[in-house]
Amino acid sequence: MATNSEFVVLVVSGLFSLAVASVTYYTARATSRTHVEGELKKIKKQIEAQQAVEERGAIANLRQCYLTPLRYYAHMLSQRLAELEAKFKSDENTRVRDWFKEVKDHATRDNRRHGFAAWANYEGVFSLSTLYYTCSYFRCAHEVRFRRPFVESRPSYCEELDTYLARVTDAFAWDALHGLWDVSQETIGERFTTNGAKMTYAEMCDVLDSENPFPRAAYFRPLDFYWKYLNAEKALDIKASLDELVEFLDSHDPQIYDLAKAIP
Repeated sequence: MATNSEFVVLVVSGLFSLAVASVTYYTARATSRTHVEGELKKIKKQIEAQQAVEERGAIANLRQCYLTPLRYYAHMLSQRLAELEAKFKSDENTRVRDWFKEVKDHATRDNRRHGFAAWANYEGVFSLSTLYYTCSYFRCAHEVRFRRPFVESRPSYCEELDTYLARVTDAFAWDALHGLWDVSQETIGERFTTNGAKMTYAEMCDVLDSENPFPRAAYFRPLDFYWKYLNAEKALDIKASLDELVEFLDSHDPQIYDLAKAIP
């Protein structure tokens, strides 16, 4: 039979083995848990990185679809308004206004111009391209305001962009009598389309020359605006609002805009 000392040794040995086993078990468990948590964090980071890549790609596509044409026509219209401002202050004032009056008379059928197609691509190209840049800008601005492509992914960018678009709208519609009403801007932007795409210059000229009165009527007010109401001072005001919009588009990337604002 085992002596008391041997029994104690056996008990102590058993307890030691049990302690070692427990320590080994919990150490292994902790190690395993740490490993699993590490793997989960790696997977989470990989998913977040992939989502960030996909989001950047989606925003790049939206920028190309909505902001690139908006920026182009805002810039082109700004340049044209600078030309108009100079012409309105020169001896060309009456002549330039008469170009817009000729387009208006042709569209209303008050005085149809013979050889309109040739005139539209020669002497009349200044007035008609001004109308085209104007309507193209309204179309691009309407698409951005209506579809709000960045409202979910970049809400702050969307909100500030709306502010700059509103300033251009207000600059055109400076008062109820002389300005180009905001409702007119919106309806022009909505209607300046063929088969779901923005009209080309030739398509716009075809509408002005067509026998269908309803599409032609959308251009009466903007033609009056350039023929009768716009002056050098207001041309500069509108140009300034367009330049501010272009500067915003050039200096703020929607991919990082809200992210940068979130950094303290």
